[in-house]
Amino acid sequence: MTIQLQSSAPAILTNVLFNSPNYYVAEVCQGRALQGFEVVDKFTGRGAFIDGAVAAKMRDSFRAMVAEHEGDVTPDQVDEFISGYDALLMQRVVFH
Repeated sequence: MTIQLQSSAPAILTNVLFNSPNYYVAEVCQGRALQGFEVVDKFTGRGAFIDGAVAAKMRDSFRAMVAEHEGDVTPDQVDEFISGYDALLMQRVVFH
């Protein structure tokens, strides 16, 4: 007997946006809708899934930073930007 699971829900997609020696950031979308960001601080081994209004604010703030630098953003600038969210990274990362 074969069992097939079917779902009409859009697929969940994960895109790695940034991966430096300090941070890992992935965008999680369902269909075209942003669900949130997975952020990991590699130094402390802590992370979080940032969603809702905070995720929208994070995306808008990052876009503003890129526009301010006319698209020429360095990895160090991105690290500094992400460090502004360190207080939210409370979940210990055991395996990633």
